[in-house]
Amino acid sequence: MSRKVMIWDDKLYDHIAEDIGRLPKQFQAEFKVKTRNPVRNLRRRVNRVPARQPAHPFIWSYDNAAQARARNWWFAAIAGRIPGVTIPTSGGRYKRQGFDVLIEFDRPNGTISAEIPSSGLDYVVMEKQVPSHAKTGWPRVDLELQKAEVQFLDNAIKVWNDITNKVGER
Repeated sequence: MSRKVMIWDDKLYDHIAEDIGRLPKQFQAEFKVKTRNPVRNLRRRVNRVPARQPAHPFIWSYDNAAQARARNWWFAAIAGRIPGVTIPTSGGRYKRQGFDVLIEFDRPNGTISAEIPSSGLDYVVMEKQVPSHAKTGWPRVDLELQKAEVQFLDNAIKVWNDITNKVGER
């Protein structure tokens, strides 16, 4: 399940990249390496598993009827009464399986995309995130992508400034 969740159409970045393209190769390489830092940081943030376990009772929804439906489904699923659904537990609590959100950075097209490995993760790390997952500290990938866009552009400006100052010193 792949989603392009962030595309920037910023002429400022295009102008910076154009300016850097006119510099010697060593400065171009430095720019490319240093402007990847926000993307690396994004990968770390969205793939970090919170250390805390959710508090009991687990809150799927603040709507009482939706909470009751989700709770009933959960207990039926861990009891093995839902065909095709297996939920691993550690004798009582859900046993976290871990997952990786694949973050792809496409500099020429100006995109950062996130591939979420399962649609069920919408309730853990995307816009449908349930209250207990939010309280536990699971990052919202869609919000982290918005933050990364700002960080990427701010970082590009800073790196451009640093590099052009170096060129001016020569």
